[in-house]
Amino acid sequence: AGALADAWSPDGGGFVDQVATAGEGSDVFPRAQDAINRLVNSMVALLQGLTDMRLGAPLGTKTGGVPQPDQVESRFSDGSAADLVAAVRGLEAIYLGRHADHEGRGLTTLVAARRGDTDKAIRAALTDVIAKVEAIPAPLRQAVESDPASVQAALDSGKALRRLIAVDMANVLGVSVTINDNDGD
Repeated sequence: AGALADAWSPDGGGFVDQVATAGEGSDVFPRAQDAINRLVNSMVALLQGLTDMRLGAPLGTKTGGVPQPDQVESRFSDGSAADLVAAVRGLEAIYLGRHADHEGRGLTTLVAARRGDTDKAIRAALTDVIAKVEAIPAPLRQAVESDPASVQAALDSGKALRRLIAVDMANVLGVSVTINDNDGD
């Protein structure tokens, strides 16, 4: 985690600078569209993992509705719900261009300029996913059996956000989504 944070940090690997200077001096992204493509596809991949593996698998979506509490990420520390919230907040930070006390231009700038309704829908969906995940009674490994409705609500909300990003935002930004449910991962 520290290495990843360092890779993004301007004082470390400076990946954030590579994204910020895409098309205007970035060594990684010769065109601005290359950075947008990478960010959108990474967001879709994260949401696919969140919905299919981190929520869906423990809820039993692949076992005919039979909960699988042993499939919960971080089940020994019971940090699963906090991990899920952190993941969505990370998406939110990329979308809004905010992290801690740093403000920048996120994908929202581009989406809002082209389709304000799509931007509003994505912002609302991000807020909804966070609220739904926070509403799951901890620990998640027990909630999949004791309160599956709350887990299902978070799963449905996550899937709605994933569709907004993979379809609506990708179309608005001219991105070809390269990861999908059928790619075998």
